[in-house]
Amino acid sequence: MATSCSSRELLRKASNQLPESKLSSAARRNFHTLKKNYGNMTAQMKALIDGTASLWLSGAMEGKPAGVFTSTASTHGGQETTCITMMIPLIHLGMLIVGVPYSTQGMIHTEARGGTPYGASTISGPKGELAPTAEDLAICRVQGKRVAELAKKVRG
Repeated sequence: MATSCSSRELLRKASNQLPESKLSSAARRNFHTLKKNYGNMTAQMKALIDGTASLWLSGAMEGKPAGVFTSTASTHGGQETTCITMMIPLIHLGMLIVGVPYSTQGMIHTEARGGTPYGASTISGPKGELAPTAEDLAICRVQGKRVAELAKKVRG
Protein backbone atom coordinates (compact mmCIF):
# COMPACT_ATOMS: atom_id res chain seq x y z
CA MET A 1 0.00 0.00 0.00
CA ALA A 2 1.18 3.47 -0.74
CA THR A 3 2.08 5.70 2.17
CA SER A 4 -0.61 8.14 1.02
CA CYS A 5 -3.29 5.46 1.48
CA SER A 6 -6.14 6.89 3.55
CA SER A 7 -8.04 4.89 6.14
CA ARG A 8 -11.00 4.89 3.72
CA GLU A 9 -8.81 3.37 0.99
CA LEU A 10 -7.43 0.84 3.49
CA LEU A 11 -10.95 -0.24 4.45
CA ARG A 12 -12.04 -0.36 0.79
CA LYS A 13 -9.11 -2.69 0.13
CA ALA A 14 -10.09 -4.69 3.20
CA SER A 15 -13.63 -5.11 1.95
CA ASN A 16 -12.29 -6.36 -1.39
CA GLN A 17 -9.92 -8.82 0.28
CA LEU A 18 -12.37 -10.05 2.90
CA PRO A 19 -15.57 -11.09 1.16
CA GLU A 20 -16.98 -12.67 4.30
CA SER A 21 -16.61 -9.48 6.32
CA LYS A 22 -19.52 -7.12 6.58
CA LEU A 23 -17.95 -3.69 6.51
CA SER A 24 -20.72 -1.14 7.03
CA SER A 25 -20.60 2.60 6.50
CA ALA A 26 -19.46 2.82 10.12
CA ALA A 27 -16.43 0.72 9.21
CA ARG A 28 -15.43 3.33 6.67
CA ARG A 29 -14.96 5.69 9.58
CA ASN A 30 -12.28 3.59 11.25
CA PHE A 31 -14.54 0.95 12.72
CA HIS A 32 -13.11 -2.50 12.19
CA THR A 33 -15.36 -5.52 12.26
CA LEU A 34 -14.53 -9.03 11.26
CA LYS A 35 -15.56 -12.58 11.21
CA LYS A 36 -13.56 -14.25 13.94
CA ASN A 37 -11.94 -17.62 14.32
CA TYR A 38 -11.36 -19.18 17.74
CA GLY A 39 -11.23 -15.86 19.58
CA ASN A 40 -8.86 -14.28 17.07
CA MET A 41 -9.12 -12.29 13.86
CA THR A 42 -9.25 -14.23 10.61
CA ALA A 43 -6.10 -14.95 8.61
CA GLN A 44 -7.36 -12.64 5.87
CA MET A 45 -7.66 -9.69 8.25
CA LYS A 46 -4.27 -10.47 9.76
CA ALA A 47 -2.74 -10.52 6.25
CA LEU A 48 -4.35 -7.17 5.49
CA ILE A 49 -3.00 -5.61 8.67
CA ASP A 50 0.43 -7.17 8.08
CA GLY A 51 0.47 -5.26 4.79
CA THR A 52 0.29 -1.86 6.51
CA ALA A 53 4.03 -1.45 7.11
CA SER A 54 4.18 1.65 4.92
CA LEU A 55 1.36 3.24 6.92
CA TRP A 56 3.19 2.39 10.14
CA LEU A 57 6.50 3.79 8.88
CA SER A 58 4.90 7.00 7.60
CA GLY A 59 2.68 7.50 10.65
CA ALA A 60 -0.35 7.87 8.37
CA MET A 61 -2.76 6.37 10.91
CA GLU A 62 -1.37 8.07 14.03
CA GLY A 63 -3.90 9.93 16.11
CA LYS A 64 -6.91 8.58 14.21
CA PRO A 65 -9.75 7.12 16.30
CA ALA A 66 -10.65 3.46 15.79
CA GLY A 67 -13.14 1.08 17.34
CA VAL A 68 -13.60 -2.65 16.92
CA PHE A 69 -16.64 -4.90 17.26
CA THR A 70 -17.45 -8.52 16.61
CA SER A 71 -19.95 -11.34 16.87
CA THR A 72 -19.42 -14.88 18.10
CA ALA A 73 -21.23 -18.17 17.76
CA SER A 74 -21.61 -18.63 21.52
CA THR A 75 -21.40 -16.83 24.85
CA HIS A 76 -17.80 -17.92 25.34
CA GLY A 77 -16.83 -17.66 21.68
CA GLY A 78 -14.03 -15.14 22.13
CA GLN A 79 -15.72 -11.73 21.99
CA GLU A 80 -13.13 -10.02 24.16
CA THR A 81 -10.04 -11.75 22.77
CA THR A 82 -11.15 -11.03 19.19
CA CYS A 83 -11.47 -7.33 19.95
CA ILE A 84 -8.12 -7.27 21.76
CA THR A 85 -6.28 -9.03 18.91
CA MET A 86 -7.69 -6.41 16.54
CA MET A 87 -6.55 -3.57 18.81
CA ILE A 88 -2.90 -4.54 19.10
CA PRO A 89 -1.90 -3.73 15.50
CA LEU A 90 -4.07 -0.59 15.54
CA ILE A 91 -2.13 0.59 18.61
CA HIS A 92 1.12 -0.13 16.75
CA LEU A 93 -0.20 2.09 13.94
CA GLY A 94 -0.68 4.86 16.51
CA MET A 95 -4.47 4.87 16.38
CA LEU A 96 -6.62 6.01 19.30
CA ILE A 97 -8.70 3.06 20.50
CA VAL A 98 -12.28 3.76 21.55
CA GLY A 99 -14.02 1.18 23.70
CA VAL A 100 -17.27 1.08 25.63
CA PRO A 101 -17.29 2.27 29.25
CA TYR A 102 -19.13 0.26 31.87
CA SER A 103 -21.24 3.34 32.59
CA THR A 104 -23.03 2.57 29.30
CA GLN A 105 -26.53 1.24 29.96
CA GLY A 106 -26.65 -2.52 29.34
CA MET A 107 -22.95 -3.18 29.87
CA ILE A 108 -23.40 -4.82 33.25
CA HIS A 109 -25.66 -7.82 32.75
CA THR A 110 -25.95 -11.54 33.40
CA GLU A 111 -27.74 -12.56 30.19
CA ALA A 112 -26.01 -14.60 27.50
CA ARG A 113 -25.38 -11.78 25.03
CA GLY A 114 -22.70 -9.35 23.91
CA GLY A 115 -21.21 -6.16 25.25
CA THR A 116 -17.54 -5.81 26.20
CA PRO A 117 -15.49 -2.77 27.21
CA TYR A 118 -13.10 -3.57 24.33
CA GLY A 119 -15.81 -3.20 21.69
CA ALA A 120 -19.45 -3.87 21.01
CA SER A 121 -20.31 -7.50 20.40
CA THR A 122 -23.19 -9.89 19.95
CA ILE A 123 -23.90 -13.61 19.78
CA SER A 124 -24.81 -14.74 16.26
CA GLY A 125 -25.29 -18.46 16.96
CA PRO A 126 -23.33 -21.39 15.50
CA LYS A 127 -24.96 -20.95 12.08
CA GLY A 128 -25.35 -17.18 12.19
CA GLU A 129 -29.04 -17.60 12.90
CA LEU A 130 -29.35 -15.10 15.78
CA ALA A 131 -29.93 -11.38 15.33
CA PRO A 132 -28.28 -8.87 17.69
CA THR A 133 -30.36 -8.03 20.74
CA ALA A 134 -31.73 -4.52 21.20
CA GLU A 135 -29.27 -4.08 24.09
CA ASP A 136 -26.29 -5.15 21.94
CA LEU A 137 -27.33 -2.73 19.19
CA ALA A 138 -27.67 0.09 21.72
CA ILE A 139 -24.13 -0.59 22.98
CA CYS A 140 -22.89 -0.58 19.39
CA ARG A 141 -24.55 2.81 18.78
CA VAL A 142 -22.89 4.20 21.92
CA GLN A 143 -19.49 3.05 20.70
CA GLY A 144 -20.14 4.46 17.22
CA LYS A 145 -21.10 7.81 18.71
CA ARG A 146 -17.95 7.81 20.84
CA VAL A 147 -15.75 7.14 17.79
CA ALA A 148 -17.51 9.88 15.79
CA GLU A 149 -17.24 12.40 18.64
CA LEU A 150 -13.54 11.69 19.11
CA ALA A 151 -12.93 11.97 15.36
CA LYS A 152 -14.65 15.36 15.38
CA LYS A 153 -12.51 16.54 18.32
CA VAL A 154 -9.29 15.28 16.73
CA ARG A 155 -10.07 17.04 13.46
CA GLY A 156 -10.64 20.26 15.38
